[in-house]
Amino acid sequence: MDKILEIHEKFGLTRFSAHMDVGAPGHKEMLRSIEIYGEKIAPKIRSILNKDS
Repeated sequence: MDKILEIHEKFGLTRFSAHMDVGAPGHKEMLRSIEIYGEKIAPKIRSILNKDS
């Protein structure tokens, strides 16, 4: 999360595209990673960035 916010601050980017390795983790672990990103990380980032607006 900190890296996403740092890049946003440095470059003023408005979009973030995540790349997740599809070879190493199993299907269940990959789904869990996506779930965590969607339910916890993305909302926190949106909240932080909306406070700065």
